[in-house]
Amino acid sequence: MSTTPSESDPRSPEASRRGFITTASVAVAAGGLIHGLHAAPTAAQQKKDIVVGVMGVSRGMSLAKTFSGLQDVRVKYLCDTDSIRLKAAQESLSGIVQHDVQTTGDFRRILDDAEVDALICAAPNHWHAPAAILACSAGKHCYVEKPCSHNPNEGELLVQAARKHKRCVQMGNQRR
Repeated sequence: MSTTPSESDPRSPEASRRGFITTASVAVAAGGLIHGLHAAPTAAQQKKDIVVGVMGVSRGMSLAKTFSGLQDVRVKYLCDTDSIRLKAAQESLSGIVQHDVQTTGDFRRILDDAEVDALICAAPNHWHAPAAILACSAGKHCYVEKPCSHNPNEGELLVQAARKHKRCVQMGNQRR
């Protein structure tokens, strides 16, 4: 299966859903064992890191560490409404990454940043679908923890948003 140059660029609207899902699946499923292991990057991917923001620093911290271990991925933001946990998470991640990680209590700041490519949503369950829908609307891809939505209607709205905005959305379901 061949792809056009725009499909191989993770920042393009035509980004490969398969590529996003493969990368996210490998990252989450393999946990800390995947440092340095990834699919061969295309020329477009070699030019720029994939920039992500992580919403929710409880489970999200594990995800932030996993994504930080991937080559060509940069965690730019950590987001949580609990400022004490957020500061501790930032300090923990600063020992792993070689760049500054910004913090915010409002995930809309992540969505407003044009440099961010994807939102990693590990917030409380009732936020999963609304945050993912807003991420798609803002032109961001989204990895969301299970459950993907609070109810079936929210799930349908999320599918519609992903299709409308041509964004990739993946739900993680590793433990059950």
